[in-house]
Amino acid sequence: MYSNCHTMKEALAVFKEISLPDNISWNAMVSGYAQNGLAEESVKFYIIMNRSGAKANYSTYASVCMACATLSEFRLGSQFHVQAIKSGCESDVPLSNSLVAMYGKCGRIDDSFKIFQGTESKDVITWNSLICAYAHNGLASKAIDVFEEMKLSGMEPNGVTFVGVLSACCNAGLVSEAWYYFNSMHENYGITLSKSTILAWSTYYVGLGS
Repeated sequence: MYSNCHTMKEALAVFKEISLPDNISWNAMVSGYAQNGLAEESVKFYIIMNRSGAKANYSTYASVCMACATLSEFRLGSQFHVQAIKSGCESDVPLSNSLVAMYGKCGRIDDSFKIFQGTESKDVITWNSLICAYAHNGLASKAIDVFEEMKLSGMEPNGVTFVGVLSACCNAGLVSEAWYYFNSMHENYGITLSKSTILAWSTYYVGLGS
């Protein structure tokens, strides 16, 4: 609801008019801030929400953990992860995706892989998150291995997948491999990305893994 407002300032004004905000209202604000790129505000609002006694849901934890990924905030992110476990929300795929990204962005690649392994119904974002986590940590061969495993699993890669793989290759100086995957992106999957898009997405997605 609130994330669809023109600005989060308007959303906050609407929220403040509610005398007794319910769980849905709190959760919508936390998610709205995260979805609009306001990571610090998302984390701060979640902390206020938690103190109010409102109950977070799957979406809330996924949003605030992704906000922690954006901020490279390991301490709070790991605390929120523990809270999600205690709330019984750990099995949620979007939350798992956020955790893979968060731990990867914070350099905790073993934790990223552990979350990835424990995610039963992996979607394309799950795979992308781990590929980008490896790329972000300079582990190009690992990123490529996960990409090949992804294809074998039957999961269709998308543009974000290739941004992660290409970034991993380029950062490691694997020029021939980068060209191979770049051509494969066009020839085998019909995916076309502009140079500016590749550059922008490389910075964003390898940083966040989302």
